[in-house]
Amino acid sequence: MFTHHFPIDSLRQHIVSPDRFRPWPTIDDRARWLAVSDATRTKWITRGSYRLGFAWPALLATNYLRFMRDGDRKNYEGPYFARRSTLVDLVLAECFEDKGRFLDDIANGIWTICEETTWVVPAHSNDLHGDYGPPDAAGTWVDLFASETAMILAWTHYLLGSRLAKVSGCVDVRLIKEIRRRVLDPLMQRDDMGWMGLSHNDPVNNWNPWIISNWLACLLILEEDREKRIAGIEKCVRSLGRFVDGYPRDGGCDEGPMYWTRAGGSLFDCLDLLYQASEGKLSLYQDDHIKEIGRFVHRAHVSGPYVLNFADALAVMYSDPTLVYWYGKRIGDREMMSFGRWLRVQLGLEDRGVWDRSMGRTLRTVFCEEELREGGAGQPPMVRDVFLSDIQVFVARDRAGTDAGFFVAAKGGHNAESHNHNDVGNFVVYLDGKPLLIDMGVETYTRKTFGPERYEIWTMPSGFHNLPTIGSVQQKDGRSYAARDVRHHVSDASASLTLDIAGAYPAQAGLTKWIRTVELTRGKRVTVTDRYELSAEVPTLTWSLITPCTVRSTSPGTLELARADLSGGRQSSQGIVRYAPIGLQVDVAEHEITDAQLAASWGKRLCRVRLKLDNPGRAGEVTTVVSAD
Repeated sequence: MFTHHFPIDSLRQHIVSPDRFRPWPTIDDRARWLAVSDATRTKWITRGSYRLGFAWPALLATNYLRFMRDGDRKNYEGPYFARRSTLVDLVLAECFEDKGRFLDDIANGIWTICEETTWVVPAHSNDLHGDYGPPDAAGTWVDLFASETAMILAWTHYLLGSRLAKVSGCVDVRLIKEIRRRVLDPLMQRDDMGWMGLSHNDPVNNWNPWIISNWLACLLILEEDREKRIAGIEKCVRSLGRFVDGYPRDGGCDEGPMYWTRAGGSLFDCLDLLYQASEGKLSLYQDDHIKEIGRFVHRAHVSGPYVLNFADALAVMYSDPTLVYWYGKRIGDREMMSFGRWLRVQLGLEDRGVWDRSMGRTLRTVFCEEELREGGAGQPPMVRDVFLSDIQVFVARDRAGTDAGFFVAAKGGHNAESHNHNDVGNFVVYLDGKPLLIDMGVETYTRKTFGPERYEIWTMPSGFHNLPTIGSVQQKDGRSYAARDVRHHVSDASASLTLDIAGAYPAQAGLTKWIRTVELTRGKRVTVTDRYELSAEVPTLTWSLITPCTVRSTSPGTLELARADLSGGRQSSQGIVRYAPIGLQVDVAEHEITDAQLAASWGKRLCRVRLKLDNPGRAGEVTTVVSAD
């Protein structure tokens, strides 16, 4: 168990006091700030200068209520996050320049944030009232962004120290008081926050390490009482253990690579804080489980900005380069380190800087940039074959180290995964690093996303994945709706995943078996074979195929997927889909994309192809073959 690695006696022996906790230089350590590159220094001072005289936006009660009234999250979260990102910019600018030019604005930012009635965003409001109304100031619920706010303020205190007293001695006092009242005290007093995993045996998701990474930072920076400090860290370790012990041993993140950044990535933040706070004596980096969790981030990489985006994940994204690099360095994984360096070049960090509100991650990026730069451009590993048996995700490409040719991925699993879509048996195909058949991902979050109407959103049900519909029956959400008899095969010539997806459908579908095989014949084709057995006759079977391409039915049994323009100057791939029996009816429908987040991946539209077989009989086989020509 995870907690066995961090017994309380070891915590007492090895965790240093706040005055010795110095993972990054404070503003007083001028030599280290001046040693950072001129380009980085100029970038941060420029960003801070742009924020001088910032008009701190109001956070209105009616904006908070928008989430309850119409499901909108952005109306409140926009100005809420703007306050925090502005404070980060100002603090880093002052640390680089050290002339006091930014201190008044920093004080205004601290005071404004401390005056907020709550640090909990409306989508996460779960206080004593049990509704989505504006909570009162006595609330004791701690969500992702309350903890993140506390972390930003704690690092501000750590970095600036006595400089804040130049503005007013009460600013720093107020900052510490609010962190204790809103975050540190409630976290010690309560065990019943679901993300903690301390009052139940249900799985916990990325909330757990994300919040704990912020909690640990606050404890290590602020808590001077030795016993309270150790008790708080011990509770962090116990809660984090619920996450680690429940994490798949293969390192697979069923939330996808976007959430890996705040699942496995935040776990790393926690481990590194413990490592730094013990001066390297508390380390779990040689543990195989921790290594596998890290490696998922490059195993789920397709090509360029594309990643494997099952569940609520974006298809087009990049991970934090320094986080990936440093995780790889700690576990001794050169491929992961190379991937981090490659990400840095791809993101243009030398030109654009970092974007994360996490002050701790920002500091890591600032003070580790020289090491990443000296290592060269790096490259993505592009592993040829991956099978994550715990989460039942299969990945294969024609050749390792290149995006030339086919990339195929498929999944089994169940329909109660974190950020679940009803997608057992879904698959995706990329050709020469460009999308051909896809998982569309997720739209911008609203109240509906995590409510009882979730599977009414068009991106969520199986009918908008590359999956069959039985009559009018689609897959059902729930832990019991799962793949069965999952088998994986790999050789130099081919790779395949075979699974029975009948269990993902409710009883009214009348399925006895539905054996799906997704096979890559390297350098030639991807073949999807469905063999079904029904307990009763159904009027139709319908296969959905989701593509960003333009689709033409050129002849019976053949579909041409033509290249199409996507967002960001990208294009889809192009290829041919052949299906048998050729008597299937073909319906091609274009679906307009109106959501900005989905449009960022796919542009203005997607196509859904439906292949329909009338009177299919009680048993049969349908094959779909994807090739370049």
